[in-house]
Amino acid sequence: MGNLKSGCADNGIGKSKSVYEKSIHEAFVKAWNQIVENRDEYIQEWKENMKGENALLAFRSKQMMELTNSKPMKRISLSLVGKVLDHCILYDDRICFILLDGTEITVEIKNKR
Repeated sequence: MGNLKSGCADNGIGKSKSVYEKSIHEAFVKAWNQIVENRDEYIQEWKENMKGENALLAFRSKQMMELTNSKPMKRISLSLVGKVLDHCILYDDRICFILLDGTEITVEIKNKR
């Protein structure tokens, strides 16, 4: 049996469900790989953030540029998650990851053990 993790208590849509930890990990890998594979679409915004007055956002944007300059993940890296994930919102069939640089990416979630 996998470990169940509860979603956000109230995501504005109604009561959330429990999801297996493995499913959340797989969804994060999928989301991260989409960012890595489409990195060029994010670069300009990260560069603009680095020129802005918000030092923390500039740092996070620089960090994302460095971290996404890699190959797609095959398995979850909890170290990476700790560096980039702010929070997530769980919906019935998808999960939205909100990263520390402000990037939001939503992927389908399959709840499996």
